[in-house]
Amino acid sequence: KIVFLHGNYAPPGASDDNNQLMITMFDKFSERHIGVSNFLPQHLRALIEDSGETPAVNQIEVHPRFNQPGNRAFCAANGVAVEAYSPLGHGKDIESEPVVAAAKAHDVTPAQVVLRWLIQRGVVCIPKSVHAERIAENFDVFGFALDAEDMAVIASLDRPESSFLDHRDPETVEWLSNLH
Repeated sequence: KIVFLHGNYAPPGASDDNNQLMITMFDKFSERHIGVSNFLPQHLRALIEDSGETPAVNQIEVHPRFNQPGNRAFCAANGVAVEAYSPLGHGKDIESEPVVAAAKAHDVTPAQVVLRWLIQRGVVCIPKSVHAERIAENFDVFGFALDAEDMAVIASLDRPESSFLDHRDPETVEWLSNLH
């Protein structure tokens, strides 16, 4: 079982009740795991320092066009699993030339290539689908492996812009922190 805190939208340097909430959750749900969503390295660092505990997982947007290498590296260095939300990048990633080429080379779907790329990078991915055929395809990603060249070419699609909201942008952070 896992309990998630979704987002830490306090502006940098501002006092933040979220860390205190997480400390309470660590105490209250000690038999469960605590997860966070959309935490940047500075948020994770503060939480770990304030609570003395490390979240089990950080659920962040990760896909070839937004693969967050700095955030993933911080998580890996601190024992926090990264779970990708929107692992297929709203379909844009599966339409890209390197992904389509790798799919043809391995006789799989472009979605399977993206999921395999994430798995080979150590990212947990749970793609959303309501179609039985796609769900089965999404599980069938262990019969092939991408080589170093495929991995690098797909990684080169990275554009450090979120498909949703930029959690580093001060205006976005201000807007999110005022949602009640």
